[in-house]
Amino acid sequence: MKPIQGKWLGIGIVVLGLILYFSGLSDEGERLTLAWFGGVGLLVVIVGFIVYFVYWVCPSCGKMLPGRAWFVEYCHRCGDSIDKPRFNK
Repeated sequence: MKPIQGKWLGIGIVVLGLILYFSGLSDEGERLTLAWFGGVGLLVVIVGFIVYFVYWVCPSCGKMLPGRAWFVEYCHRCGDSIDKPRFNK
């Protein structure tokens, strides 16, 4: 998976986890179900951050890429293209 794909996948997983978490905070429904949604939501958010931080690094030098940049084509440290898979098969 390319770093940009991993970044967007991680962000998507975090958003999904936040939706689950906040749906667990509502006052409607059974308490056990809501607590389950909140717990699973937090777990999904943590997994999303792990995916983000594992893949959002330069495939050449291994340094973290800038988090505020939405679209990055080259590493700001080594100048190499980030359009390569992070882990080679």
